Amino acid sequence: MVYGRTLNCYCCIQGLIRRGVKPNNIYLIIPEAECHLEANYDEEDEKEADIPFINPEAFKDNDIKQKVHDYLISLGITIFEHCKLLQIEKDDDS
Repeated sequence: MVYGRTLNCYCCIQGLIRRGVKPNNIYLIIPEAECHLEANYDEEDEKEADIPFINPEAFKDNDIKQKVHDYLISLGITIFEHCKLLQIEKDDDS
């Protein structure tokens, strides 16, 4: 699972494939830009200006983003958008 929305996430996927990970075993989980802000976060807070720098979009153009996603899906990679990681649990079976 690759979790994030930055260009580093897409580079990580490329690295996994180059190292022999089968694309159908790769999941790209893309959160909303603001999903990790506190519930009581004030939009007028000065931190709002930092969001594009803290959690930037990998692609500014939606057409390019869609082409990249279509290609990843054609390889067998599963993409989930608008998600939020709440916790990590250990799988005792593996």
